[in-house]
Amino acid sequence: MRDITYKELINTIAKDNFLNAMFSSYIRISPLSKGRTVLDYGTGYGWGSYLLCLNAKSVDGFDIDVKKIAFAKEIFKKKNLRFFSDPSLLLKDNNYDLICIFQVLQYVQFPYITVSFLINNIKEGGIIKISIKNSHKNIQIILDNIITQNNIFVLLNKEIYPLSKEDNIIEYTFTKISGRDE
Repeated sequence: MRDITYKELINTIAKDNFLNAMFSSYIRISPLSKGRTVLDYGTGYGWGSYLLCLNAKSVDGFDIDVKKIAFAKEIFKKKNLRFFSDPSLLLKDNNYDLICIFQVLQYVQFPYITVSFLINNIKEGGIIKISIKNSHKNIQIILDNIITQNNIFVLLNKEIYPLSKEDNIIEYTFTKISGRDE
């Protein structure tokens, strides 16, 4: 099977409303992934991680669903792309330049603890990009408070994009401020 090019993947996604909605966050962040070490937390079947690895230095796609990770490992094979479901592999403080958490926090049992844990994995000057549906108010409250309460992170941007007639996607972009102690 030949590799899918970045342009082919983007064109395929753009033609399908469902795929476009599902991958809009990945498409918007993809140029920013260039040359970076990336964690895609909640990678699912790996499509988004694959999209990011086409620009990134390296991408780690993490998901707790072993079957989804097995699929991703089988389909998306690149030297700079790794998939895993073992959370102990996330225990690398200050390892990533970019952490993506797209449409997953609503499925996590303890989103506050999850985000608190993941922010320890970002390098100084690194970026955390989180997207959720506007209907997940409890997650919005967590995101509006958790990282901004920590004096080493700054909210760079909060954007809203249409998903459907009823739902929007809210994207948060945080950065870790250089020169401050954790």
